[in-house]
Amino acid sequence: MDISDLIRFYKTPLGKIVSEELVTFIRANDKIDDHHLYVGFPFSFTKTSSKLDIYLMDRNIGAIRYPSTKCNKVALTDLNAIPLPDESMQQITVVHCLEFATNPKKFMRELWRVLTPEGILKVIVPNRRSIWSHLDISPFGHGNPYSMSQLSTLAKECQFDITLKQRGLFILPHQSWQPSLITHVQQYLVKNITPKLSGVIIMNLTKRVYCRTLPNERKRLPTSESIIRAKASSFEDRG
Repeated sequence: MDISDLIRFYKTPLGKIVSEELVTFIRANDKIDDHHLYVGFPFSFTKTSSKLDIYLMDRNIGAIRYPSTKCNKVALTDLNAIPLPDESMQQITVVHCLEFATNPKKFMRELWRVLTPEGILKVIVPNRRSIWSHLDISPFGHGNPYSMSQLSTLAKECQFDITLKQRGLFILPHQSWQPSLITHVQQYLVKNITPKLSGVIIMNLTKRVYCRTLPNERKRLPTSESIIRAKASSFEDRG
């Protein structure tokens, strides 16, 4: 999977309906005055770009110029070493990225580092249980998909608190997808009867900033050798 595959997919009828299905989740609660970092391939879901937006793409996948008619805002980088200051981004959206990460924990910790304490991280990944993750006709059939519990565990291990869990993309993947009564019935059945077969999992995360003592760590009060010696000598005098 590389940049050309992603571009090609989102030009197909199936890719266009995927974009329409997911754009609501991705752009929900966006604030135009926030510094927003997009990581991966979000371009099919961001029709407009704020002057505060930044786009990072994985060097293993490739990059495109965006926006095409204005100053480029895309950088190709190592996502295990994001070139941004600590606590510099108020919103981060990750799509078509985490499933391709060579070191998911390190990548998530980098996102934790650049997110502000009050910021929101949105993560969209392929659902391991879905038909989408088992077919290579779309980007969701590549990389390492996640179950809801797997993504929850990863988030907690990387010091994030989960504020929202959602499922999306309830249509079934067809290379020659066209809207019809049958596809609408399929979408209704998946969404209302078997929602765990959704194409993607969406999570909103916040940064956990408080500290806690490790379970096996015991705190000891400092002792003064002079006090210990004094007590010992007093016992000897009594004897």
